[in-house]
Amino acid sequence: MAQKHLKFYKKANARRDLPRRLKADSKVQGGKVAIIAGSPGMWGAALLAAQGASRSGAGYVYLPPSTRENFLKHPDFLNLTEVQMKKQTFSAVVLGPGYRFPSVIAKWIRHWKKVRQQNVVLDAEALNWLAKNPDEKIPPSWVLTPHEGEMGRLLNRSRAWVHEHRQEAVMMAQKKWHCIVLLKGPQTLVTDGQSIYQVKAGNAALGKAGSGDVLAGMIAAFLAQTPQASLLQSVSAAAFVHGWIADQWLKKRKDILSLRPVDLLSELPQALASLRK
Repeated sequence: MAQKHLKFYKKANARRDLPRRLKADSKVQGGKVAIIAGSPGMWGAALLAAQGASRSGAGYVYLPPSTRENFLKHPDFLNLTEVQMKKQTFSAVVLGPGYRFPSVIAKWIRHWKKVRQQNVVLDAEALNWLAKNPDEKIPPSWVLTPHEGEMGRLLNRSRAWVHEHRQEAVMMAQKKWHCIVLLKGPQTLVTDGQSIYQVKAGNAALGKAGSGDVLAGMIAAFLAQTPQASLLQSVSAAAFVHGWIADQWLKKRKDILSLRPVDLLSELPQALASLRK
């Protein structure tokens, strides 16, 4: 069944679906992105996601309170208290990277469902929470971004099974939660239940902790800026750009072992400019 709907998502598709910025636009058109991520010992996950969102065009990027030093080093991010989070309206939200507070994850998921928050990207610890709460309903405009291990936990299957049945796994997850599902790994797959896009970019250089945090931020920023594109297209475009950076890294004769998540951020401006041409 999954094979019937398979489509390739290529460079031309990404160029079509990239967020646009007109000369008269301001930060308002970039949207407001909240990054609910990071915890003691894992603040880097929040910063990688926030920088991924900012580098991808988000007009405002909010982080929950962490340490004063983080905000001194990254003065372009806004500090967001819990009270503000409940009152603020966001264009997109990332929940989960490096966020070791299951009870808080549950609270925010249920709060955002109640207020009908659109474009919530659930990653990392938020996916692990969801795996333990399989009856939780997820709105159709939300996005799950598991790697094969997380997908295995979501479906109560082994990582090996997911690796051998990637298309079946991504369709099973979509059918279970009725939202956008992105399965990271070789030939990233994205589905909305009607079609599956196989993203024709990316390689094993991305296989490092933190790469997925950057992607989560990029997805949120793309969703915040591209109302003219479908959810499936925006998520796939972010995944393509993320993978394309890794492909260009190898084309520049840099070793496959050497790409770091921070390199994704430094290479992102040139990647966007090259694709837009």
